[in-house]
Amino acid sequence: MDYQVPHDKQLFKKTTITRTRHISVVILAIYIASVYIYASVPSTTFISEIIFIIFLISVLFILYNKGTIEIAKEFIWFYVFGTYLLLGSMYSPDINYSLSLSRTYFLLIVFIYLIVALLNTRILIEKMVFYFSIAGIVYSVYCINLYGIDGIINSLTTGVRLGYEVGAPNSYGYYGAISTVLLIYLFMTRGKKVYLIASILPLIIVITSYSKKAFIIFVLSTLILLFFKYRKRTFKMITMLTLFGIGIYFVLQIPELELLKNRITSLINILQFDTNESTESDQIRVKLIGEGIRIFLENPFIGHGTGAFRFQIIENIGHEMSSHNNFIELAVNNGLLGLFLFYTPIILIIIRLLRIYSKFKDELSILLFILLVNNTFINGSSALTYLDKISFVILGISYAYCFIFYQIGRLTNIKHE
Repeated sequence: MDYQVPHDKQLFKKTTITRTRHISVVILAIYIASVYIYASVPSTTFISEIIFIIFLISVLFILYNKGTIEIAKEFIWFYVFGTYLLLGSMYSPDINYSLSLSRTYFLLIVFIYLIVALLNTRILIEKMVFYFSIAGIVYSVYCINLYGIDGIINSLTTGVRLGYEVGAPNSYGYYGAISTVLLIYLFMTRGKKVYLIASILPLIIVITSYSKKAFIIFVLSTLILLFFKYRKRTFKMITMLTLFGIGIYFVLQIPELELLKNRITSLINILQFDTNESTESDQIRVKLIGEGIRIFLENPFIGHGTGAFRFQIIENIGHEMSSHNNFIELAVNNGLLGLFLFYTPIILIIIRLLRIYSKFKDELSILLFILLVNNTFINGSSALTYLDKISFVILGISYAYCFIFYQIGRLTNIKHE
């Protein structure tokens, strides 16, 4: 008796798209690793650009086969801000420089849309979190191999900051902090010790960067994860938080980590408006913030034009320089209107993440909340996040997650989809 295998084109098409999505998630993780390793070094930037093109093609293939494009109404904020950057070029001190910034931002808008279009289920976002952490491990292994065990030990024992060869110590440490947090989250949610052991690698990156920002992100993120993990067991939660706090205190008493301790102390002094006992780098940042506020007040509503800060500051410090602060940069360049347009969608996403957790107690929403808040407020206080690829990866994943839960304007329970 002959049996003919049915040929269902729709099923085949759906299976092809599903497989392509999983492949694209891996490609995105490879791209993240390439940004970590290569994007900050001019001679190797092309490597990450090539991988991005491959990622772009893979997602376009998905969209082509799917035949539909979905864009949430909130996405319009990104286009409005991008248009405002272009308008800011009209009165910028250097129109060519401002146009290059606007072009970069529009490319990042495309990037964030690709991420949202790709990650259309919670399962894919969980996979993305896993591969995101793998990218961090790859980066950590690369850096440890780059500096060698002797270099790492020398850094730990003498206080030499590492990270200049792969960009800068602060970004080097920040990438390590993100990776550590992701692995700790995976350990807490999946219960496999291999994630906790693996987190030691990026934690080494955090420590050898001697970055205040990276260390604070690691500590605060872990405390928040512990709080939500054991929120229903008050005694255990208090015990875990106390033990972690004591552990951090004693780690900072290690003589070899004196530099890290001094840098954190410097930050505390700055927050107390005491610059006498602060480091030179902190004093420079305080000066840039002070000058930035003064320049901002000269034209507070629309600013001095896209990319204007580095030119406006010449009169005060004698040369071009970035503000190293996303809030000050946007305030000077694009004024209060620019700050409002850029941060409104991010704040909305942060609020939605909290609402999702409140309704469904989904731990993934807390992880994304931690990553997005850290990137927006802590990383944004010492870096230009509005043109940063990793910042848009975090924003894209968070946006995709919210887009899944908010269907047709209603919060829906698709936690296990």
